[in-house]
Formats: sequence, C-alpha cells, structure tokens
Amino acid sequence: MNDQGDLEGLSALVTGATSGIGGAAAGLVVAQASYGWLNFTAACLLNQYVMVPLHPVGSLDDHLYVMEDAAAGALVFFTTEVIPSHVKPTVSSVLYMEEGDTISFKVQCETGTYPIESINFYSSVPIKTNSNVKGCNDDFTWSPPFDFVKESDSGKQKLLTLYFVGTNKIFMRDTATIKIYVKDALNYPYMTEEYNLAVKNIRTYILRLKYAFFLLDKKVKKTQDKWENKLWHLSVRSFSCEKDAEDAWKQAIKGKPSWLVATFTLRSEARYEHAGKPKKNALPEKTVWFLVPTLSIDEPEVETQISKDACFIIATNILDEQELSHEQVITTYKEQGGVERGFRFLKDPLFFASSVFVKKPERVVALSFIMVLALLVYRLAEHLLRCRLAQTEETVPNQVNKPTKRPTMRWIFQCFEGIDLLHIRMGSRLQTQVLGLQALHQKVLRLLGPPYAHFYRLPA
Repeated sequence: MNDQGDLEGLSALVTGATSGIGGAAAGLVVAQASYGWLNFTAACLLNQYVMVPLHPVGSLDDHLYVMEDAAAGALVFFTTEVIPSHVKPTVSSVLYMEEGDTISFKVQCETGTYPIESINFYSSVPIKTNSNVKGCNDDFTWSPPFDFVKESDSGKQKLLTLYFVGTNKIFMRDTATIKIYVKDALNYPYMTEEYNLAVKNIRTYILRLKYAFFLLDKKVKKTQDKWENKLWHLSVRSFSCEKDAEDAWKQAIKGKPSWLVATFTLRSEARYEHAGKPKKNALPEKTVWFLVPTLSIDEPEVETQISKDACFIIATNILDEQELSHEQVITTYKEQGGVERGFRFLKDPLFFASSVFVKKPERVVALSFIMVLALLVYRLAEHLLRCRLAQTEETVPNQVNKPTKRPTMRWIFQCFEGIDLLHIRMGSRLQTQVLGLQALHQKVLRLLGPPYAHFYRLPA
C-alpha cells in the first residue's frame, strides 16, 4: 500500500462520515482508520469545515496530518497510539536487609501518553512506615523492627512484598513490585540497654552487699563482745558437779547467733576447810567445777548471713514473666513510695480532712470514696503534666526557681493561687474575665490540653 492510496482512503473515510449526518447539523464527527502502520483520529465541525484531501507534514512515520479549512485555517490530527506510563522505583526488584536497617528510595514514574496521577501502596505484611506514597517522586522509607522476623519463620528471615499501583486519568494501571528479604538481627540498642541495666543491678547489689557487710561487721563485733562478757561471768561461777556446769552452759547459750561458735571445757578445783595454804597430805573438803568457754566466729556462716541481709523477697500473683518480669516487679515495688506520698496528701491540713466529722459508717465510706477520687484526679493531672513536659522537652520552675520536668501537682496548685474570676454585667449582657493569669499559668494550661485552656478562656 503506497502513501497516496493511504491519503485517499483517509479522505474518503472522513468525507463519508460527514455526508451521512448532514451538512446543516452542528457537531463533532470522529472517524478512525487502521492500516497496520497508521493509526489516527479525524474530527471536524460539520457546519464550519470543508473536507479536502489531507496533506502529510513530513514523512508518514511522524503520524501527523493537516486538514485544511477554506474559511478558518487548518485542523491538526495526531496519532491515537497510546504509550503506557510505568511506575519505576529507584531500587531493584529484590532487596536484602536486616532488622533495624533502614531502606529508602524514590518512587518515580515513566511518563507515557497519559501520566500517572496517583499511586496506591500495598504490602504482603502490614507494616508501619514514616512515609506516605501517593504520587510520583514520593519517597518511601521503612525500617523493620527487631521483632519483625518471628521464631516460626524458616531460615530466620521473612519475605515482604511491596506493591506500588499507579493509575492515570483513564484508569489504566501499572504495578511495580519489590521483594524484600528481611533477616533476623541482634537488637543492639535493646541489648545495650539490657547490659547497662544488668551492670546497674550488679553495682546496686555490690553496694548493698558492701553496706550489709559493714552493718553486719559492726553487729558481729558488738555481739561478740556481748557474748564474751556473758561467758566470762559464767566462767567465774563454781558448780558442785559436772552436770550442774553443763546444764548452766546449755541455759546460757540459748539465743546465740548461728555464726558464733561457743565451746567449753571443765576445770576442777579443790576446796579446803581452812583458808590459806593447805597442809601437806591435807584432804580437800570438796571439789568444785568451773566452765572454761571459748568463742569464735564462723566466717562462712557470716557470709551467708550477709547474703541474706543483702536480699529481700517480693511476692506477686502474676507468675508469667512475659507479662511481668522480675525487674518490673522490683520497680513496681519501689514505686510504692509515690502511692504512700499520695495518701500523705490526703492527710495534709490543706485537704481539711481533719475538720470533717462523720459518725455513720455509710458516711465514712462516702467520705473515703470522695477523698480517694480526689487523689485519683490529683495523680492523673500530675501524670499528664509530667508526660507533656517530657514529650515537649519543656520545664517549669520548682520551689527554688530551678527548671524541672517532674513538678508535683501540689506545687502547681500553689502556683495557681490568686487567680480571680471577674463578672461584669452591662444591662442584660454578662462578660466574664479571668484575672491574674501569668506566663507560667498559660504554659501549664496549654500543656494540659485545650479543655483546660478553654476553661480559663485562653485563646486557641
């Protein structure tokens, strides 16, 4: 098929499409033809254009034609061949990484006839990312957590497939797929934290052991002196027979610490009728017996006692270590001081609890409920303010005007003393103003949240 035949066929096709509708009708006529190597669309306004043979501009490979109009100039026709657009991430389709690593790449687009207008992201496993890919040239960033690979995964690795689906305005889609093999890795930050915690616990245990040894050493010396004095008094007593001495020994060592080792020997002594040096061949009137005690310290038993004194037992009914670890048990136990301080707040004279007297048991219960409810509100407000200060890395001045991130709510209450509410009535209109709000008050209210700021009529 030659070029002249193609042009005549195109001219006949367009002319036939226009003659079948009528020259008087206004509208748009579209005619299409396909000759294997040529795809085009012709359009004209029926009431304005006169169809004439088409003349190619350049070669036929350009697929560009002009239809001349006798009155209004020229109408340009382009090819209808659609070149698809593609989603092209800037990384390869298969990636390997370890837990804790970070992957980041740009999701680019290869533009065709109709550009990609939006991109949807999917994954084979639900993941949390710091990026939101919605269009071309958006960045994708992801860091697998250290618990991403489970014990049940084969080979200590898990496959994650990412899908980036691009859509253009005529709903043509193109999908880019990326496979990521995530390998199990050691959680270095967590292990470092565990190591530091273990070192801290060991140092704490050593300090407790040293302090317990110091206290027990003082106790050992004091107790040893006490028992040496007691056994000395026992050693100067005389007994009429060995059995009396042994019975006295058994009675004397009752209550002796386990780390003290006390032994004795018996010593006999003859007593004569007359004082002074006895005569030769004189027979003693009687024989008396004395205890000769010895006292020593059992060092292994002392060390055992030190270890016992350096430790204490904490019991809990939560036996699952995954739910509550040993460290959490100790931490929770040590935090009971905060609870005790809370109940001390209820006994504070500022609470006026001592000025309220009730007699009936149900009223005592009701008063106790109100006091505990007030303590709950107090502690929640304190916890909220401390959390907000930690999140925003801000501080408030304490009682000695030094910055702190852990103020007590009692101090905050004292700071809010002297704030007044002024009501101004002008006819039927009532205006309310809050007086005495300083910069510190406004800062605390905004940290606590919009409801608190609105209650004190602070602007948003």
